Amino acid sequence: MIFRFLSILLLGSLAAAQAPTVSLLREGSRIVDAQATLILFNDGSPTKVQVSDGSELVVFPNARLAEMEGEASKKQNMQFRLSGEVFTYDKGNFLLVRDVTVIGSFAERNSPAVVPSSPDIDDDTNSSKDDSVESIIADLKEATGSLSKSIRNAANNPNKRSSARTEGVRITNRRGHLVRNNEGAWVFIFVADATGLSDPPCTVLPSTASAKLFGYASRGGFTIPILVSGEVLTYHGHDFLLLRSWRKVHTADHLDG
Repeated sequence: MIFRFLSILLLGSLAAAQAPTVSLLREGSRIVDAQATLILFNDGSPTKVQVSDGSELVVFPNARLAEMEGEASKKQNMQFRLSGEVFTYDKGNFLLVRDVTVIGSFAERNSPAVVPSSPDIDDDTNSSKDDSVESIIADLKEATGSLSKSIRNAANNPNKRSSARTEGVRITNRRGHLVRNNEGAWVFIFVADATGLSDPPCTVLPSTASAKLFGYASRGGFTIPILVSGEVLTYHGHDFLLLRSWRKVHTADHLDG
């Protein structure tokens, strides 16, 4: 299932990106506290979010998406309130969800049947009323209903991890090669460090920066080592690279002495 999703995200997203959209957001734009619905992936479309204005954005795979999918599987048309960063690739928009909460339902509130007495009259005859903090909080919850719930508790949606990396790890000028796997996705292979160990490969996510890298590699540049900087995202034990910058490795100039 996971491999189908990865293939659909990186190949099917290209076709989805070419479809007409309500508006194309500029890369680097932010969506803040937007109400959205999760549209789960299928054989013809990657996972998307539809925000309240009708726009649809492909969602990057990360820990937040895994949690959203876990909540959406419990109830159809689950509503989320989310914030994130927008990326563009091939005239399409992609969203990296940074913060998200579930929008809960609110309890119905009954109007008082008895007109309250004047505040100047002390008519409290219930001497056994519990004025403890716990009682007050319980009364507030009963009056207001359920509030928005955070879905950041990964214990509710456990994922089997195969990567030792942590979500959000930053990498700077890491050396490696770009290759293309059997599903057509571009994967960055890290060169081993001084200890002889290399990090697991990362699937490179679509963005303005990666579009230039993909074009360079397609013209034969994959044979030359490159240095990349960016952020590592994790999704069900798989690592993805959100590319920020890259450059070719240049041979040091030799000076005649």
